[in-house]
Amino acid sequence: MNVRLISCYGAFRYIPECLNLGHPPPASNPRIANIFFLYGFVERWGYGTNRIIELCTKSGLKEPEFIEEAFFKTVIYRSSLNELEKEVLESVRNNMNTTASVARKLKINERTARKYLSSLVSKGLI
Repeated sequence: MNVRLISCYGAFRYIPECLNLGHPPPASNPRIANIFFLYGFVERWGYGTNRIIELCTKSGLKEPEFIEEAFFKTVIYRSSLNELEKEVLESVRNNMNTTASVARKLKINERTARKYLSSLVSKGLI
């Protein structure tokens, strides 16, 4: 299951494969884009997609998809992690760098910790 965000403003020209390059995409209509900025609909030009990517990966989610068809769509995938996987991921992010330290912190045996660490590695989260 996932969340889909659809934009129909048309003030921006998006090239989905270029949205995570760290710089703003060009505006197809700079005058309309400037109005959005002046009225507070845009915080900082062109960095929203990068923030979405960063927040998804920080939360352990798969990187979102950006699709341009008739409208611009953003697909954000929901978490497929169970509670223990989330705890293991959080432990790793808090500098628990060994299987033994993760197992001790979560009060599980090392074999279980290794299983969940391997699962997170195969999902590309660590």
